[in-house]
Parts: sequence; C-alpha cells; structure tokens
Amino acid sequence: MKGIRILLLISLVLAGTFLMWGCEDKPHEPRNLPPEEPSNPSPVNFKVGITLNSAELSWECSDPEGDSISYDIYLGTSESPPLLESGYSLDIFYPGLLAGDAQYYWQIAASDDQGNPVFSPTWTFFTVGAQEFVYPLGLGYRWEYEQSTIFTNFDPLEIEPLVPRLPDSYSVIEINDYSDVDGERRYQLHEVVEQGPDTFEQNSIYANGPYGLLYYGTDGSVGGIMDTPAPVRNQVRFRFAGREYSSTDELLRDLGLDCPAPLSKTADFYDEPRASLRYSMNVGLHWPYRDRPEDIFHIEKMIVAWDDVYVPAGDFECFIVEWLYDLDFSDNFDEDLQVLDYISAAGLVKRVATIRNIVVVTYANPTGIGTMDMIETLILTDYSIKPQTDQ
Repeated sequence: MKGIRILLLISLVLAGTFLMWGCEDKPHEPRNLPPEEPSNPSPVNFKVGITLNSAELSWECSDPEGDSISYDIYLGTSESPPLLESGYSLDIFYPGLLAGDAQYYWQIAASDDQGNPVFSPTWTFFTVGAQEFVYPLGLGYRWEYEQSTIFTNFDPLEIEPLVPRLPDSYSVIEINDYSDVDGERRYQLHEVVEQGPDTFEQNSIYANGPYGLLYYGTDGSVGGIMDTPAPVRNQVRFRFAGREYSSTDELLRDLGLDCPAPLSKTADFYDEPRASLRYSMNVGLHWPYRDRPEDIFHIEKMIVAWDDVYVPAGDFECFIVEWLYDLDFSDNFDEDLQVLDYISAAGLVKRVATIRNIVVVTYANPTGIGTMDMIETLILTDYSIKPQTDQ
C-alpha cells in the first residue's frame, strides 16, 4: 500500500508539472483598451448664440494604443438625442441647418476597431432666434434649383395656341471664390443654368454686411452654349406696364427675375451695393432695393410673413419677402405684379412671380389680341452649406 501511495503522489506531481508547462507555453494576449472619453466640446457646454446655418461641432478623443477611432454622433432637441451620423471618422462635424431659438443636445460615442464604445457626457447649446440669422455664404456652399413657367387665364381662349411654351430650367449655384475688400468678405456665386438645349453661366457678388445681405452685381459674360438656332420673328409679342417684349424671358429679365442668366452677356456691377436683404429679419421690415436715378423702375422689399415651406430639398422655416414694384414712378405699387421670395437659413428656398394682364400683341394687331397671366416658380431641389476648411 505504501508503494501505491508513493506512485500516486509521483503521478500527481508529474501531472501538475505538465499542466504548468502547458500554461506557460500559451502566449499572453493583452486586453484591448478602449478610446479615451471624448472631451473638450465646441461649442462649449451651454453655449448660447449658435447660428442656424453655420454650426460646427468638434471634440477631442484619442486611443491609448493608437487604434483608429470612429464616432457615432447624437444630436437633437430632446435630452436623449437621436443618432444623427454613424461611423464618422473625423472629430469635426457640420450638422447642417438648425432650428431657430432652440436648445440642442449632443453626444459623441467613440469606438476603436475592436468595438469598445465610450460615450461622452451629453452637452447642450442654444441657437439664435430666427430673426437673428444671416444669409448663408461660404466657400463651397451649393444650391440646386428647378424653374417652371405656367401661362394661364387666356382671354380669349383662342390666343393660347399662339403663345410659345418655355422649357423648364435647372440651375446650380456654387460659391467658388471670395475676396476681402476693406475688411468685407465678398463671395462669388457661380451659376450654371440649363434650359432646353441651351446652357448659360454667370457670376454674382454678394457679401454679408452688418445691416444686410449686399448685392454688388452680376457678370453674365462668363460663358455659355446656345444650341438654339437664330430666333425667327415671333408671331406674338408681349406688353406689360407700357413696355413691349419679344418674349416672356425678356419680360422676366427686365423685371430682374431672370433665371437663366441674362442673354446679353454683359457685366453689371454697382459702385454701391444694393440691400438684397435687411437685418435683423422681422415681419414688417420694409426697405428700398432699387431707388436710384439710373433705375428704370422702383423696387422695395417687405417681410410679410413667417411660415413653414416644403420643397423637394426639405421642410424649412421661412421669411416671406415680397417685392413691391413701382414701374412708372407713380408712388403706387403695381397690383398686376406679385413676387414672393421664401428665405430660410438655408438660403433662397422658393420664389413665385405672378404677372397678370400681360397683353398679347401681333404685328398685324399691335393694340393687342387678348391678355394672359404668367406664373414663374423657382424651387430648391438640393443644397449643401457645409463650408470648406480653407475658407
């Protein structure tokens, strides 16, 4: 029995030794460490006065092992904000258009390539009121529009077949350059318009001043391709407010509502800019737009309402700005002409121009063969107001 006990003891010792050797032969696998908690937010927590169209979120985060980090971004107006962006690779984010006079909450979840998400605290900031917004101008900003024309209310109905229809036009406006002049940053808006077989281009200069959006003029000589054959003598012409036009496009250009660009291919810049918008924006605000001796008619603008507007690019809160035309300098605004601009923190969202009682004339009957109305509608179909980093 004693021999058996000795053999069992030796067996247990040997088994333990082999077990220890087996454990020592396995390589040690270090535990992956998660990223550090995201910190140093911008805007800082409880920041007030964040603009609606140029907000920028940034934070700091690192991984102790140098692993690559991806971020989930939570942003909204509830205390538990919803997921806005997943798998984002940068530590700076442009959320796009924000609501006015609102409290926003945001949070960042950082993950390395092994997973291991680490959440930041929930931070908050406050946006400015809607009346405090400025028109979005920044290098790389881009807008896409579609424009259509409807002719209606023909009197008599027999003249309708005589009026040529206009093809829809599509335009892309992109801010592709800027210059700093006397402490003011002036942006160049390059526009390319396609209408039927034709393409037009123009550059316009705008700046945000302390009291409004300033318009410095337009150069329509930058290029374009016209595939349309040379125009023939039109069967009909159009008379409005005492002026006669060979086409409805020419009528729109004369009223300053043309899109596409002026076909004259000329440059028209002003020594003193015109106030396209006046700050701060409030319903009832009224200001002159064209009131100089060289102007062929007088235009004022007035903010008449604030409302939600839906277009293909999205749902926007808009100031509705009416153009008021005094075409004959009689100090009375023309009731046959109504132009409404819908302006949001994303820019121009919609324009509707209604021109009533246009007289249709022919060479055989220059006094007119009847009247019609025209409705020109411009709508925003897509946009991006995320600035380039080099501006």
